[in-house]
Amino acid sequence: MQLDGCASVSLHLVRGPSIEQSFAQFRPMFTHAFFGDEGLIMGYKRANIDLYVEEETLNSFIKEDIEVANQGAADPIDQMMESLDRCGVSRDFADFHNKCEKTKFEPAGQPVYQYVPAPSFRGKQSERDKDPDVSYMIFRSRVCEEPMRSYHRKLQMMGLFLIDRASFIEEDDDQWEIFVILRKKFTDDQSEEQDDDIKINETKQQLEKDQRKKKNYPEYGIVGYTTVYRFFRFPDSSRWRISQFVILPPYGGQGHGSRLLQCVYEEALKSNVVDVTLELQSPEFKLMRTMTDMIVLRKHGIFQFEYQY
Repeated sequence: MQLDGCASVSLHLVRGPSIEQSFAQFRPMFTHAFFGDEGLIMGYKRANIDLYVEEETLNSFIKEDIEVANQGAADPIDQMMESLDRCGVSRDFADFHNKCEKTKFEPAGQPVYQYVPAPSFRGKQSERDKDPDVSYMIFRSRVCEEPMRSYHRKLQMMGLFLIDRASFIEEDDDQWEIFVILRKKFTDDQSEEQDDDIKINETKQQLEKDQRKKKNYPEYGIVGYTTVYRFFRFPDSSRWRISQFVILPPYGGQGHGSRLLQCVYEEALKSNVVDVTLELQSPEFKLMRTMTDMIVLRKHGIFQFEYQY
């Protein structure tokens, strides 16, 4: 028996270490990085695989519910972990929970772009419609530099699920740069007064989290990213080639891809880059880039000219 890998795997974005707090779920577009060229799981009657990703830290946990048809069939999670192990994916929930509790998140890289999407884009309701405290920030960094290096190591698993024939990039190469979109939300202090004996039993991590809320610190969540490779151009400029470009499906159709590409263009102009090219373009990306190019050209006044009779 054989099962479609894309139909058997579900990705969940969660806030915090509890997998019951999943706020978004989506299917991968590709699984041949794990299950071969056809993306098929062989030898099982049923295979439900859930990958939970904490939206802020990108700590992740994978579990399965399977029914074997052929004894000796390869475990699908073993197959996936051959690639996902380097991304820090855990098969033990206690380990995942512990990582989420201990990790104090700070965005990696330098903030270079901030925006608030239009209330409605292409007929889809954006996050801004639901929560006025939400905005989006784009951070830029070299992949080889910490803390982006460690963050990207976890982030790159999204490319395996959402980009055709995606592979890991060489993180030691200092010519790789990355732009990451993060959803930013300030949280108000809504905690209630607690009895002293309850407060004593709280963990140190929970106290730190509560303190962050009281100080109105922002919470972040991954939206998308793109990696760019820099080529030298004689005598003193460079060229950029976009390699991977990902907007997570829950945020698709809300204008984030266009914003990310506009940010890349603006940073290219500041960095003495003469052109920005792409390795491969899907039909959807071609359309998005064409629309974005028109937006940028209009912004720079290219279409403002006078008719001469």
